[in-house]
Amino acid sequence: MNKISERMRELRIDNGKEKEELAALLGVTTSSYNRYESGARELDVDSLIKLAIFYGVPLDYLLGRDGIEMPVFDRSRVVCYKDLIDLGFNGKLAHGIISQIDSKKPFEERIRRSVDDKTKFVEKEEIFYLLMEIADLV
Repeated sequence: MNKISERMRELRIDNGKEKEELAALLGVTTSSYNRYESGARELDVDSLIKLAIFYGVPLDYLLGRDGIEMPVFDRSRVVCYKDLIDLGFNGKLAHGIISQIDSKKPFEERIRRSVDDKTKFVEKEEIFYLLMEIADLV
């Protein structure tokens, strides 16, 4: 599996997408999409651009360029899944809160320590506003 196919798979799973949906986006069969994601076939430039736009990620990221600068963040202002678990949150609730906030952000605004780090961080203030929004619905 090459870097592009790894990123395709990670992005698809992280965004809760099915292979059929992506195959339709690219105008290929599901079996063709499987070959792209497994690394058996290479995508053309237009398809790579479509995927980058679809996921809201830089083309450099999709191509596996690891030299992408990640934003510096103040660790005291953010939390991750593990932090919420340590505070006593239920695992599913903690995951849901982090995922809900993180998935609504464009790639450039997502908080990670590095490009390859799967740990999602969100600002404490974002959790506060999400919980307030939920309280208003109840």
